[in-house]
Amino acid sequence: MIEKNECDVEVRLSEPLAQLLVESTADGVYALDSDGKCIWSNAAAARIFGYASPSAYVGLQMHNVIHHTRADGSPYPESECTGLKKLRAGEPILQPQELLWRADGTSFYAEVRVNPIAPKGTVVGAVVVLRDLTERLQAEEQMRRALKMEAVGRLAAGIAHDFNNLLTVINGFAELIQLQPDLGKETVHRLAGIGRAGARAAELTRQLLAFSRQQELHPGLRNLNQLLSDSSELLEDALGKDLHLSLELDPELAPVEVDGGCLEQVLLNLALNARDAMPSGGTLRVRTQGLKLDESGGRRVGLLEGEYALLSVSDTGHGMDDTTRQRIFEPFFTTKPVGAGSGLGLAMVLGVVEQSGGAVQVQSAPGSGAEFQIYLPAAPGRAMTAKPAQFSSSGR
Repeated sequence: MIEKNECDVEVRLSEPLAQLLVESTADGVYALDSDGKCIWSNAAAARIFGYASPSAYVGLQMHNVIHHTRADGSPYPESECTGLKKLRAGEPILQPQELLWRADGTSFYAEVRVNPIAPKGTVVGAVVVLRDLTERLQAEEQMRRALKMEAVGRLAAGIAHDFNNLLTVINGFAELIQLQPDLGKETVHRLAGIGRAGARAAELTRQLLAFSRQQELHPGLRNLNQLLSDSSELLEDALGKDLHLSLELDPELAPVEVDGGCLEQVLLNLALNARDAMPSGGTLRVRTQGLKLDESGGRRVGLLEGEYALLSVSDTGHGMDDTTRQRIFEPFFTTKPVGAGSGLGLAMVLGVVEQSGGAVQVQSAPGSGAEFQIYLPAAPGRAMTAKPAQFSSSGR
């Protein structure tokens, strides 16, 4: 309850109400004694630190609980902690972006404010307020990436259009020359080489336009399960004889509004990447699943809440580390040897999916393969039976 004195000026909060207010905040709040030991904590701080309750660390030196290691992984001795030194000197502390550690050994950045408690001029402790910056930093990184990709996309689109105009002339003249009679064998061979190079260049142009979201799509209501079944032979050919293809199709999957040819190209690019990741053999697993994303689930993948068809393409290859995984959709980024890849395959995958109103998520770790999860908006209320519901091939 709120109590007032006789002059009706000074307002004091009763202890239960004060604790209720602190417990209701999403920010972590805890109190330290003059040595930096935790003497009280709200539940939000425990959740941020990954503990079931504050009792896990109340009474412990908080530097050793959450601040024991530097960003480079080296130990951070208590004796070198700037925060503890300032606390004991009675100085307030503001750390806009401080690295802290959770109970499970993972790290995160937080905004930390430490205000000394000195009722009679002597520091007896401090109150700490911290805010987890994980979501904000992720949003900022996504914004930076989006702005960078938008700029590169505009450049790629401009180059692609100009390049395509030149290709039209080159390929056209090559075809006209081939129509002339009495061409020598060597000339025919060279013209064929020009044609092959022109076709590869045209494909590169299409990939650039897909990456820049300026490729003209022709979407239609498609049975995703049927499209996968029809593409199975193409995928088998792309994988080769040493790799296994498995299709697991949700028989109640709703149709999706996509360009079937472009989605088939997406599948082919993912299959070729998977093949390169499994030089000693393995399995490419393709699954479909209908699902509904709520607001938080949609926000996690960058989509609105609603009904979606999930297309999952996973392999049993060597996987990727975090650094590689974060760059795979960048145009011209490739882990293949020079001349072995354009670095546009996955950029094209992302472009087609996002142009279709969907999103792509990637999960991978070294030695654990990779899984590409493609979310496509579903047409609700209409199910298309899978054909076949299960498919498995040992390759060719």
